[in-house]
Amino acid sequence: SDCTGSPQALSLGLPAGEQLDYAIWSPDGKAILVVTERPGLEPQTRSLVTTYLINESQKDPVVVTRVQGPLVRPDWSPDSTHAVVVSPSSGEVQALDRAGRVVWTASLPVTSLGNPRWSPDGQHIDVHAEVYTDSEGITTYMSYVYVLEAETGRTRFRVVGASACGQNWTADG
Repeated sequence: SDCTGSPQALSLGLPAGEQLDYAIWSPDGKAILVVTERPGLEPQTRSLVTTYLINESQKDPVVVTRVQGPLVRPDWSPDSTHAVVVSPSSGEVQALDRAGRVVWTASLPVTSLGNPRWSPDGQHIDVHAEVYTDSEGITTYMSYVYVLEAETGRTRFRVVGASACGQNWTADG
């Protein structure tokens, strides 16, 4: 809404076929990440997923990521100064500042990524990872949760065999 509290329409001007999937407000309510998806033309074609950032100083939405792959919800830092996004198929995790600029990028040796979550104390980010390997016609699957330092993106540790069902942080991080 504007400063009078009157609601204002927000138009992203999405290309034809692109649909809104997530809108994630920053904890302070002054910025929003909007995630859209354009499904591939064929069933085997990956979707095009775009993340837009809108904040109090930007009149128009800024594209912060555009990737082919599954839809993954980004997350905000507890103090609203940074966001974390992932490129699921490339194994990249990125921290963005409030203007949408990349602060750091971490590349993880994985098949796919998802579910990034910022710790409540703002010190770490966890992200779910899946690794598929093929050896002599046998596919092996392993699931991990990587924990990264929020300031640098350096991997602190990984939890082997962790579930993809939604890892979460304790209240104290």
